[in-house]
Amino acid sequence: MSRRFLHISDIHIGISLCGMDLSQDIRHILIDDIAGRILDEAGKDKPVDGLIIAGDIFDRGSTSAEAESLFGEFLGAVSSKGIKVFCTSGNHDSAVRMASYQKFMAYSGVYIPEPFSAETPYRMESLGDVDVVMLPYISMAAVKGAFPETVDSVRNTQEAVSYVLGKVWEDPAAKGRPHILVAHQAVGLFVGREAGSQQTVSPSVFSDFTYTALGHFHSAGNPGGTENVRYCGSPLCYSLNEAKRGLDSSGCSYEAPAGGRVSVSIAEKTADIIDISDDGSVTVSQIPFAPEHRVVTVKGGYDDIMSFYSTRDTGNDYYYIILTSMDAPDGMNALLRDKFPLMLSVRFDDSLRKEADGAQYGGEIRLNSFREDFAQFFRQRTGEEPEEDVLSAAEFIFELTKTASRNGTLGELKERQPILCEEDMTGKNGGAL
Repeated sequence: MSRRFLHISDIHIGISLCGMDLSQDIRHILIDDIAGRILDEAGKDKPVDGLIIAGDIFDRGSTSAEAESLFGEFLGAVSSKGIKVFCTSGNHDSAVRMASYQKFMAYSGVYIPEPFSAETPYRMESLGDVDVVMLPYISMAAVKGAFPETVDSVRNTQEAVSYVLGKVWEDPAAKGRPHILVAHQAVGLFVGREAGSQQTVSPSVFSDFTYTALGHFHSAGNPGGTENVRYCGSPLCYSLNEAKRGLDSSGCSYEAPAGGRVSVSIAEKTADIIDISDDGSVTVSQIPFAPEHRVVTVKGGYDDIMSFYSTRDTGNDYYYIILTSMDAPDGMNALLRDKFPLMLSVRFDDSLRKEADGAQYGGEIRLNSFREDFAQFFRQRTGEEPEEDVLSAAEFIFELTKTASRNGTLGELKERQPILCEEDMTGKNGGAL
């Protein structure tokens, strides 16, 4: 019997964007869009049997009661439609907290794996004649800790993931049936390449599965072009780097009344519909999300941007503004905020960063130093001002990491004992952390 799944990931309940609270945006996506419109539309010609959530449900492990309540409401709305839910934990989630009620939730058709261990390295559930394997986010250290026999034999994340997945096929009952893997890992074409602070694994490690539904990267795509291994991406756009990717396409450049040109990119996100036929073949299609507020990136000179949007409604979208000229009036930030009330940030184009470094308009706009950015982040997370020793340690770690990234030595840096200042490198602090 053929089966249909909807694949989502990286919801990040509790996240903010440039200080903008996204709680209502995420509620809209989960309750109104996914549980409401999308599941109904995806089931018009064929019912949706299962919802796959491939990790990073929450933005942090110590999530709020409000965030957990929203996720519970979402699961209830999906379950009420008779749709099974197959969910795994990501690197932002607390696997322990997520699994707290997993035995109870299973009675409602919501399946979440227990925290990774030798006894429960994954969870497998059947939906008719299709098995769904849920693998929590794992690291090489976690695998070596759970399986002491791998301490010497497992040398990287690729071998760690391969070792754990090999246990799926040790069960004779697993042979001969279609298997969907739900995983939250950094997957790329080249094994061991750094993805942030993590090593990527090759998509070939999933070759025994009928289909692998991934979470972790926020942009949709098939890593290495592998047909049946795919990221669906996040339901909302959570960064400028992702938002501005469409700026270079020829179709996003427009002539402005002021005489110049303005480039506009609107972030578009989709969920994946996965169809597994009776013969085990897989077809994947997409259905777009309809966010409450779109994320729009605008690039151009100040006068061109203001003239282009002079007659356009800009009150309901989030905006990133990238300026390509230093020519702007005093009080530019306030003027832009008046035109774009949900503006996320204003920055100069990379080509102007050296020229703009230290420039200031009416005391409002300039390029922040790392210390300023970190202090703002610290205040948002804790509600307190960071002390000088915290700022100094954060700046030291940032510079150390930046140098290692430039030199290609991030792997070596991660193996070193943690250090927080120059004295720790020379031993003047007696080997302090």
